[in-house]
Parts: sequence; C-alpha cells; structure tokens
Amino acid sequence: MDAERGFIDRKIAFRLSAAPSVPLFAGARSAGIFQLRNGWKQPTKVAGYLELFWCSSGTVKFPLVRENRTVLLQPEQVLFLFPGDVHCQTVCSPLAKYCWVTFDGHADEIVSMYGLPRDPFHAGIPPEDLFLRLISELSHISPTMQYQASGTALEILHAALARKDSCREYEPVSEFCHCVESQFPSPGCTVELLAEELHVSRVTLYRMIRRAFGCTPKEYLDRCRLREAVKLLIGTHLPVREIARACGFTYANYFSRLFREKMGCSPEAFRESGGASGRR
Repeated sequence: MDAERGFIDRKIAFRLSAAPSVPLFAGARSAGIFQLRNGWKQPTKVAGYLELFWCSSGTVKFPLVRENRTVLLQPEQVLFLFPGDVHCQTVCSPLAKYCWVTFDGHADEIVSMYGLPRDPFHAGIPPEDLFLRLISELSHISPTMQYQASGTALEILHAALARKDSCREYEPVSEFCHCVESQFPSPGCTVELLAEELHVSRVTLYRMIRRAFGCTPKEYLDRCRLREAVKLLIGTHLPVREIARACGFTYANYFSRLFREKMGCSPEAFRESGGASGRR
C-alpha cells in the first residue's frame, strides 16, 4: 500500500535541528501518533537512533532483520528498535494506532543502562497526553524547549518501564489470589502447588506476595481458610473438626492452635460468644 494512502490520521513533530544544540544525555529527536490502515508499511531504512513504539490498537509486524525473526506489536504493548535496526514495520490488522518517540544522543548507552528488552512487553494504555505534549515541545527549537522535550521523552520511557515491572508482577499475584480463593477448601492446596501452577519458584512467589500484601503465601492461604472458618462457626452447627476439614486444614489441632493465635480465643469460645470473643 502507498504510504500516504495508508494513513487515517497522524500527528508528528521533528526537532528542528539535526542534533541537540544543548548538552543532553537523551535528546528527543521526533515523536508521533499514527492511525493506519491494513497493509501500510514503513519505507525501509536503517536508523542510527533508539525508537520506542507504544501500541493503542491493532497489530503491527516488526521484522528484526539482524536476528532473522519477526515480532508482533499488539495493543498496550511497547517495543524498542535499537540503533542500527532496520525499520520496515507493517500493519497487519484492519486498523492500527500507535505512538512513538525517537531518542538520539547517547542512544546505545540508554539501551545498556536501562537494560531495554528486545521483545514487546505489556505496559498498559499509552499515555497519549505525554506524546501530545512532546509533539508540541518538539515544534520549538529553543534550548529551554529542548530540555523540556528530553524530559518528556524520558518520562515516557520511564512510564513504559515502570508499567512493565508492575504488570509483570501483577498478573501472577492476581492469579495467585484467584487460585487460593478457588482451591483453599482442599488440603492439597499448598504453597508448593500454587507456585507450580503459576510457573514460578517458591522464592519468587514469596517475594511477590510479601511485596503485595505484607505477608507470606502461607499466611495469605491461612487467612483465607480462617475467614471461611469464622463464617462456618457463626453460621452453622458443624463440629469444629468438620469445619477444619471444610476449610482445607488437614489437622484439627493445627486449626485450633492457629485460630487461637490469630483470633485470641478457641473456635469453641468464639462460637459460644457469637463472634464477640475474637480480637478487634
């Protein structure tokens, strides 16, 4: 498809000088927001700068020529093309929209310092307000605006990397909570089993849950079981041993000891008081 006919809408700006006129570690060279039709292709070029692509919708195919492979950039994903990469991406969905920014200056050092990944990663919805601000800043050549544009470009980079880290951990934490809620009544639901289902090590699971909730995975599992036990003690006449079993505790004695430790009284005393004997 002809490049011009492929555009639905575009906002774009380039720095008016070939290189930054002020000393910058990361110069903002250009930025844009493209809405494109299926089949649009970037004219092939080899670029000496670093470029960040952040997809809003659709799918764009990026050949990583130097590695003899292709990757797909999909909604809410970010992809970096490094200095020396071939730019020849193609839209391969009915419509696509993405934001982009290019960095020059010490581009190779930026790649190394931030440990930028080679493959697309999930980073959430693109911050279009930042891209629009950057496009406005790039329209001016003054030293002040060049500093501001560099700051905005780095803000976009930092936002992408911050979301990458948070998304990477949020998904298994959310899945852990779902697994615990659905499986805690089974005595077979253990931390080891949960780590295996989530495809992470026990150490990684411990770190993630500790960071997210301030407790260990085992403590989180016990809390869910105790929460259910409280409901059954107040709302049913089941024997304590059966309640322990229904909540996933293998041993009734362990359940009673844990209940007393966390609630300040025995399960029997808690039931007799109608729940008034527990810790406040």
